[in-house]
Amino acid sequence: MVTPRITNKLRGSLGEIYYKEFCDQRGWAYTSLENIYQSMNPDWNFIFKKGFHRINITIPPNIRDEVIWLIKPTNKSSTSPSFVFDFLACKVGSHKEYSEIKSSPEFAWVESKTGSAVFSGSQINAMSKINLPLAIFHVNDILEKPESIIMDCDIKSGKKWLDELEPIDNEVYEFRNGKIPGKSKGLNLPLVRQREPLMQ
Repeated sequence: MVTPRITNKLRGSLGEIYYKEFCDQRGWAYTSLENIYQSMNPDWNFIFKKGFHRINITIPPNIRDEVIWLIKPTNKSSTSPSFVFDFLACKVGSHKEYSEIKSSPEFAWVESKTGSAVFSGSQINAMSKINLPLAIFHVNDILEKPESIIMDCDIKSGKKWLDELEPIDNEVYEFRNGKIPGKSKGLNLPLVRQREPLMQ
């Protein structure tokens, strides 16, 4: 029998698993920035995932400039690229099948965090410039049993998020109180608790 080593990579992967299940239960679909980067096409049509569903979503023209900017790898690597946020998500509702859904009126960037939830300088820079809202999904103790997991998630403009962060080291930031502000909730927490005004 083999047991996994508890690494930061494992913690991050577990956090993304909980986020994906969270999306499925709350009517959101997602795609990674890496998928957009690798699958860019003239029609701007991409596969978004929601549980076992694969949904063809067309990214609307009014957000494409921002998408082009954010899908550039922050490390400029083509073999092991890293990106400023984890996902682009869109609201699709909950249905038996999704063939009639071609786009969405609601898109948001998504960053999944575990533990102390630190943010890099590149993420802080992006928060100061994005027009789409940013959803931050956070699980503090990712190694808890699933029935004991507490998930925090909220969505607001990048500048609103910046008001909640403080520097702790050179180009490293964290939440002032160590977690997403507000009351922690369990699996029933909606991804969009309350939409904040977007940046102009």
